[in-house]
Parts: sequence; C-alpha cells; structure tokens
Amino acid sequence: MTQHQNEILDRSSLFRFLPEERADCLRAVLQEEHFEFGDVIVREGDEADACYILVNGRARVVKEIKEGQEVALAILRPGDQLANRR
Repeated sequence: MTQHQNEILDRSSLFRFLPEERADCLRAVLQEEHFEFGDVIVREGDEADACYILVNGRARVVKEIKEGQEVALAILRPGDQLANRR
C-alpha cells in the first residue's frame, strides 16, 4: 500500500478512531480492487457483505426513479466508504 493510500485510509471514518494496532490488523486483510468508469459497485436493496473505501477517483451515488432514469444523490471522493455485496 502506498503512503498516499495509507493517508486516505487514516482519514476515513472507518480508520480515524481505531487504535494503531487495530488499524494495522485491518490493513493486513484489505484487498485492492479497480473499477472502470460506469461500473456499478453497489445496488440499492442488495445485501451488503463487503466494505469499500475509495482511495482514488470519484464515484457517483444515484437512485433509479424510473426505468433508465436516475437522480444523482452524491459524489464520493477519496476517504469515503460504501458497502457492497460480492
């Protein structure tokens, strides 16, 4: 993990208040994943069994209101986290 990635993790709400030894244990089990522009990471209603912390780029949070129509709810930036199913 790069210094930049560690700094992002340290600022995230998941790591911010953890004691250093607990944060180190959590870092040891992290897996890096890459997503391309337009990939769906989380769908509303899916059961969550994973947590992602964004370390690079941005992700849009949208709600589908009608088939094919979306409303933008938020933009996630490095340090933000989301839950997802695998």
